[in-house]
Amino acid sequence: MKGLLEVDPATKEVELDFTTCTVCDADTTFYYRYFENLSWCFLNEPPETRYTVCFQSPLFYNITLDERWFFTRAMGIIRSYFMVGFLIGGDINTMSIYSMSLRL
Repeated sequence: MKGLLEVDPATKEVELDFTTCTVCDADTTFYYRYFENLSWCFLNEPPETRYTVCFQSPLFYNITLDERWFFTRAMGIIRSYFMVGFLIGGDINTMSIYSMSLRL
């Protein structure tokens, strides 16, 4: 039976340099091309920093935000700006969805 990760038949090891791991909640909704974009970003990151970077997915708290009440839209937008401007800027990162290299 095949496993989840490709194993090199000669060494019986997983190629960690080109394998990423994504941590998420069970009810996470990903943008339909998230993993394609993640692969592109990972492979285009310079090799000297590729293995020290944590990639974060956009958080979709309000899908179809344009169909919500004004108050809900306003609070969702304010929360996003607060996260980017204050928490992440102050190294207080509350990531619930992130991807990283297995080599990390």
